[in-house]
Amino acid sequence: MPFPLEILHYRHNRREGLHLIWGEAKAEVAPLPKWSIESLDEALLHLQNGTFSPAVSFGLESLLLQKKFPNVNLKVGLCALNKMKEGCRALKLKIGHLESDEAITLIQKFVGRIPLRLDINRKYDLEKAKTVLGRFPKDTFEFVEEPLSDPTQIPELRKSCPHPFALDESLRDRPLDFCLELAEHFIIKPTLQGGIGLCCFIRDKGKKHGIISHLSSSFESPVGLRAIKHMAVCCNFPTEAMGLDAVSYDF
Repeated sequence: MPFPLEILHYRHNRREGLHLIWGEAKAEVAPLPKWSIESLDEALLHLQNGTFSPAVSFGLESLLLQKKFPNVNLKVGLCALNKMKEGCRALKLKIGHLESDEAITLIQKFVGRIPLRLDINRKYDLEKAKTVLGRFPKDTFEFVEEPLSDPTQIPELRKSCPHPFALDESLRDRPLDFCLELAEHFIIKPTLQGGIGLCCFIRDKGKKHGIISHLSSSFESPVGLRAIKHMAVCCNFPTEAMGLDAVSYDF
């Protein structure tokens, strides 16, 4: 069944996808335009042909997981995005679009009030990252996500800014062995990354290197968000402050 999803100021404005229903189990196949490697039409062909792409794998494997573990407590902690929300256990600030002084001012507003995460979305060069992150001591952030436009410079950034770093986009466009050397955290988006098995494989490889892997959303509907929660609980991903607030992002 197609579904609409209104996304604030997003160029597509509506999101279309499929809900897979098997008894009480519900899952979602919804490639994200401009981000997923497959379109919705291609995902439909994959479903019909029994072949797999990331969104298809996540949908089908979510459905099977819910059938295997139908009665799961899905109460998880949430990480708010850009704005404090009642009951949230952490706050992520997207600062990649901000000038250095604007980013520093925004961060200072929240330091000490709530566990803080930053997401730069690979928008900073090395010097700008040093300027912003260098203003804050080591233990200020839980992690800083994709701090540089060139991830190969993360070791150089670490010399002057010893914050924990996280990778997201790099997990999908760089070799995994490359990513294992650069981060303390992985941000895994199941709709974009692939099925549950692949996400768990990345998590387990990272764990051997001391890396913590977190599941995160990519503008799923409530059905997709529930599937991510279910996956986190059943597959032992962190649930203390999950990044499931993407639809609050004002582009």
